[in-house]
Amino acid sequence: AWTPAYLTRTFGLSSGEAGVSLGIVILISAPAGIMLGSAISQKLKRGNPGDATLRVGVIGAFSGLIPAVLFPLAPSPWIALLLMGVTQFLISLPFGVAPAALHEITPNQYRGQVIAIYLFFINIIGLGTGPLLVGLITDHVFRDEAAVGYSMIVMALVFLPLSGVIVATAAKAFRRHYEAQTA
Repeated sequence: AWTPAYLTRTFGLSSGEAGVSLGIVILISAPAGIMLGSAISQKLKRGNPGDATLRVGVIGAFSGLIPAVLFPLAPSPWIALLLMGVTQFLISLPFGVAPAALHEITPNQYRGQVIAIYLFFINIIGLGTGPLLVGLITDHVFRDEAAVGYSMIVMALVFLPLSGVIVATAAKAFRRHYEAQTA
C-alpha cells in the first residue's frame, strides 16, 4: 500500500508513473507466485502430504524477507521495482494453497464459514492494519515522511519472520491431524 508513496517520495516518480509501474510488476509477479506455490505444494505432497500446503507459506515468508528488506534500500526506482516484484512473487506463494489447507482440516459443513473468517482476518489484519502500522511508524518513530521505506523494512523484519514461525507451528498440528486421519 505504501510502495507508490515510497516511489514518489524517494525517486520523484509521479503518482501515475509509480502506480502504473507497480501495477505491472504486481500483475506479473503475484499470479506467477500463486501458480508456483501450487506447484510446490503438489510436489511437497508427494513426499510428506500432511503439511505440504503450510510449508509453502513458511517458504514464502522466509524467502521473501531478503528482497522485502532490500527493495526500500534500492538505488533506483527500477531496481526497487524489480525487488518488489521478487518480494511479491515470494510472498504470494501461499495465497492459492492457504484456502486448500483450511479445506483439508475443516469438516465439510464448516468450510464456507472457515474460509469467510480466514478472508475477514486476512483483510482486516493484512490490508487494514499493515498499512496503518507503516504510517504510524513513519510518523511516530522516524518522524519523517521520506522514511516510509524504513518503516516498510521494519514491518518486513517483524512480520515476515513472525508469520513464518506461526505457520511453521501450525504445520505441526497439520501433520498430527494428517497422521491421525491416515493411521
